[in-house]
Amino acid sequence: MEDSILVRTKTNIREDFLALETPASFTDMRIAFHYLAAAFGVWHIATNLLLNEPGIWQNAIHFGGFALLAALSKAELSRYKNNGLLFTLDLIYGLLVFASALWIAGAENDIYTRTLQAPELGWDFTLIDYAAGGLVVFAAIDLTRRLTGWIIPTLIIFSLCYILFLGESMPGVFRTASLPATDVLFRSLYNDEGMFGTLTTISSANITLFMIFGGFLIYSGASDFVIEISKIVANRFRGGAAYVAVFSSALTGTISGAAVANSASTGVLALITLLPCRRRG
Repeated sequence: MEDSILVRTKTNIREDFLALETPASFTDMRIAFHYLAAAFGVWHIATNLLLNEPGIWQNAIHFGGFALLAALSKAELSRYKNNGLLFTLDLIYGLLVFASALWIAGAENDIYTRTLQAPELGWDFTLIDYAAGGLVVFAAIDLTRRLTGWIIPTLIIFSLCYILFLGESMPGVFRTASLPATDVLFRSLYNDEGMFGTLTTISSANITLFMIFGGFLIYSGASDFVIEISKIVANRFRGGAAYVAVFSSALTGTISGAAVANSASTGVLALITLLPCRRRG
C-alpha cells in the first residue's frame, strides 16, 4: 500500500495537488492551493467594491496572482508533466513572477525620479528593475504559451523584435526606426497600452468578476434554470439557445451602450445557454 502511494506521488504529483480527491500526503497542499485561488477571487471583488488601490497596484496583483496560479496548474513541458522537481520549480517561478510584478508597481515613482535627474536620455532602470521587468515580460510569453499554445507568444516575440531591431530591416512602409531597450521595457510595463495598463484594468475590474459570477451560477445551480428557460422558449428552433443568448445580449446593449457592461451582465448567461448546444453538437 505504501509503495503504491509512493509511486502515485512520483508520477501524479501535479494532478494530485490540483484534484478534489487526493492522497493524504497532498491534502494540506491541495487545500492551501484552493484557499489561495478562493482568496484571490475574493480580493478581486473587494478591490472593485471596497478597496481604493492605485490602478497599477491592482493590475500588478491581478497579473502576479494569475501568473502564480497558471504556473502551478500547467506543466512546463507535457512530457515532464508529473515530475516533482519541475512542480517545485514552477512554484518558485510563480512566486518570483508575483514578487516581480509587485516590485514593478512599487518602483514606478523611483524610475520617474531617477530619469528626471539623470543627464543622459532614456529611462533609468536599476539592475533589479531590469530583472523584474524582464521576468514579467518573459512570464507573460511563457504562461501564454502554456495556456494557449504558440500563436500568441509568437506574435508577441515578433512585435518585440520588430520595434527593437527588426523594423530597420523591413522593406517599404514596414520599415521603422528601432527603439532602445529601456523605452521598450518602459512602454511594455507602464504605458496605458502596456501590460499593467488599460487592458489589464478591464481584465481585473470586469472580466474576472464576470468569470467569478459565471462560476457561481454554474455551481449554485442557477445555470440549470437558465438552460431550462432557454429550452422552453426556443427549443423548437434549430440552435434556439443561441438565439436566446444573442437576443438578450442585443437588448442589454441597447440599454447600456457599453461592450464591457454588456459582456459582464449577459456574457455569462450567453455562455451558459450555449453549453447545451455544444454538448449536443
